[in-house]
Amino acid sequence: MNAKGVIYLSILLFVNISCSKDNTKNMFPDPDINIREEGNITHVVDTLIIDTTMNTTFEGNMGVHDNRLYFIDRLFCTIHFFDSTGKISFRTLGIGRGPTETTIGQIYTHTFLNNGYLCLQGVTDDVQLYDREYKIDRSKSYRKTRKSYKLGDKIGYDQFELYSMGFPLVCRSYKNSVFTNNRAEDPTFNYFRTPDIFVKEFRGITEQRLDKKETGRLLGRGMPDVYKNRSDTHYIFSSTFFDIDPDGNFYVAYMADSLIYKYDKDYNPLYSFGFEGRAMNKEYVSVKSVEDIQGKGVAQYRTKGYYTWVEYIDELGYLFRSYSKGEKESSDGLQIYQDRTLIADIDVPKGFKPIGYIKPYLFSDAIVDEGKMRVYVYRVRLKMEC
Repeated sequence: MNAKGVIYLSILLFVNISCSKDNTKNMFPDPDINIREEGNITHVVDTLIIDTTMNTTFEGNMGVHDNRLYFIDRLFCTIHFFDSTGKISFRTLGIGRGPTETTIGQIYTHTFLNNGYLCLQGVTDDVQLYDREYKIDRSKSYRKTRKSYKLGDKIGYDQFELYSMGFPLVCRSYKNSVFTNNRAEDPTFNYFRTPDIFVKEFRGITEQRLDKKETGRLLGRGMPDVYKNRSDTHYIFSSTFFDIDPDGNFYVAYMADSLIYKYDKDYNPLYSFGFEGRAMNKEYVSVKSVEDIQGKGVAQYRTKGYYTWVEYIDELGYLFRSYSKGEKESSDGLQIYQDRTLIADIDVPKGFKPIGYIKPYLFSDAIVDEGKMRVYVYRVRLKMEC
């Protein structure tokens, strides 16, 4: 064999070995350290009513940016910012072709970047970037390119065409990339119909490379052991939640798994940690048909216990994980982790999901009361007792 052939064979062997290692890597390690040191943490919860003059469809999410609370309306495509009393400070965006408007149709999800830009992703695969003055940067905006395929075509599990955005939606950013959670509903590949393949091959997170205007990596491979052989009971509770810390590390949680998994910026598994929430009703109902999914399946979101969100608060260095206990309990729960240590597990109002911190409060996502035509948020003031 000549020198060129030796080099080619070496490269081929390296690629095969690398792929083999990647396919056998344990993406969900068991915890080697798992500490519970719940300290003397007191907390006070109150309610902040959002300005009732806000023109909204009530379809949207609350967020925190630049030490301000805001509400983004997915259908009106508007953002309202509020002062500390819940009064509107200013409103921006909206549907249209002006420099501070959007043609995205509906805002599927959004996130703010480290440079202060706002990234919107729409239902039609548009990705639009807005500067600090909320003017569209057309040079950085683009539409995702998808390959067309027909039912029966072979498609790799690491191709984003196989996935849609997850539910509930998660959108995070790190440097020049934006990451969203995935949902797989293809008839040939989903947890309900092809469970054995799904728990081995599902990719939980999709990256958008904003600097290259292209879809990047699909992160993760498979699902935790708690989902094996349980598609009938766990299909409804198979969503992925995650957040990213300032160093690019991922904290990933699943609706029905008591563990939280930490990965580095290249999505190499580092370790897991976590404890089951208190008084969670996890006696999930078996779903045996597609018809049952929309019936008694979805109804379990109101009646059962499951994890609902994770939020890493940079200012505190704490990871917060919220959870529903189930309809028989009068409250939901919120866990606080410092590194791998659970330092608190407290009661919070029903529906509480942490979305950001403005000293001294941790804020929840929007709570919508359409009957009274109002939006409000819960806020938790935490105090460490010496």
